[in-house]
Amino acid sequence: MKTNEPLLALDFDGVICDSIDECLLTSYNAFYELEIDNVSKIPDDIRTYFYKYRNYVRPAREYYLIHKAYNKNLQLMSFVTFNKLEKQYRNESKLFEKHFYKMRNYLKKDEENWLSLHRIYDHIREFFLFYNKKFFIVTNKDKDSIETLSEYFGFRKFIWDIYSKELSIKKEDLFNMIFLNYRKHLENNKLVYVDDNEWHLADIQHLTIEIYFAKWGYSGKQIKHSFNEINGLNDIFYIRSNC
Repeated sequence: MKTNEPLLALDFDGVICDSIDECLLTSYNAFYELEIDNVSKIPDDIRTYFYKYRNYVRPAREYYLIHKAYNKNLQLMSFVTFNKLEKQYRNESKLFEKHFYKMRNYLKKDEENWLSLHRIYDHIREFFLFYNKKFFIVTNKDKDSIETLSEYFGFRKFIWDIYSKELSIKKEDLFNMIFLNYRKHLENNKLVYVDDNEWHLADIQHLTIEIYFAKWGYSGKQIKHSFNEINGLNDIFYIRSNC
């Protein structure tokens, strides 16, 4: 590996893959204790509300907060409001998380339908073929889903290692594991991380990592921070070459 060549680490949902419909369907079923198989069966107003506030969610338990906020008729939710809900309903959301993953496993039984709820971003697929190097995935998503989807979309061979929610739901913990396990590779190569959640980036900004905000993700824009923004992964190399 060339000296000073960046090592890429990518979030999964909202950076590599658009899984918003799967997360909506799974969380809706888990919250209301249903077993529907298509997002078209979810009321339009709930779908619209979920799409609007999906960007606040970090670990899967926080999907509970969107459905709870909808039921409380909170029409103008902010990240501050969302965090207050997280503290208020922390115990309930932890219980919900167990139902969420049980429901995901249930939906996976119809694998064709489950896979159809996801799509890899076209520009990401093109980048993987162009880049042709391995990268890390650092995510709050479950590892089994990542492996299944990466095989399905044909980029499993590009994944160096997966650091997922089974290890920790804190991104800082996951990166500290990478620092420990790959310290020899990081002696001469900078670790670069891309996420579409600005608060994930804020949590790790004190680490020795170059961080970039993915504008194509669920947020689209930053509310409070001003991290380097990119419209595609190729932008990283343009920014680095002009620093």
